[in-house]
Amino acid sequence: MEGGDTNPYQLEGLSPEASEKANNFMHSQSTWCGNAVCISIVYLVFSVLVMGDMKKIAVEWNDLPADYKGTAKQLASAAAGLSSGVWVQGILGVLSTCCIGGCVVGAARKMVENRNLKMCCCIEYTCSCVYCLNGLSLCGAFGTFITIYGALGEPTHLCRTAANAVNLTAAVAPFAPASTTVGPAGSNSFAQKPELAACANAIDVFKNIVFYMSIFFFILGCCICGQSSTCAAGANFANETQEVFDREEGGGGYEAGYGQPGGAFMS
Repeated sequence: MEGGDTNPYQLEGLSPEASEKANNFMHSQSTWCGNAVCISIVYLVFSVLVMGDMKKIAVEWNDLPADYKGTAKQLASAAAGLSSGVWVQGILGVLSTCCIGGCVVGAARKMVENRNLKMCCCIEYTCSCVYCLNGLSLCGAFGTFITIYGALGEPTHLCRTAANAVNLTAAVAPFAPASTTVGPAGSNSFAQKPELAACANAIDVFKNIVFYMSIFFFILGCCICGQSSTCAAGANFANETQEVFDREEGGGGYEAGYGQPGGAFMS
């Protein structure tokens, strides 16, 4: 057909006006499906990246400063329980999203054939609002992780500060010997404490995890906001299509061959 296929979803029994509106509605559903699959792929990729760093930090969490040791221990425990299934869960998530998306597109096509999109309008508007709220919360999570990333600062400086704080506490404790203040990286006092290098490595890995999570929440927030727009557009297209259906049914559409579910066009 010249100019491309004007009825890619093979919708039958629709007038030219209804066919145009219905195809716009179906395009919005296909877009929602594609975005959902992209979100599941993004989740899989970032899960693999974060899990790799969680395995690294699980080895050196004992050398972290006390303020971060509790969180690192939780990450280490989570890594042990999730590392074996992250690939399987991620791939199953992508496949299940594809199946769900296919069912959504199929259900939308069936509603168009039945010429009844009133319920779909309500569902689309509701989903748009829910997605919008989720997108805003993800933007907040992105800001939180960026703040944590900045607070971690320079790993060697952070570990040196923590070590000096521990030494100061030991020096002022009753009957405790004075402790040597740790100098900057490269100094003799720093070189005499090899655990500080492990601490710096652990902090550096921890920063990578926080960085990955901030990027993940940013991308996910953008995708969710995109889903909100897609659902809003779908609700609008569904409403426009339903208005055409109602107008045809109430204005002689049956006699013209329109308005009958699955009916063929009669000229």
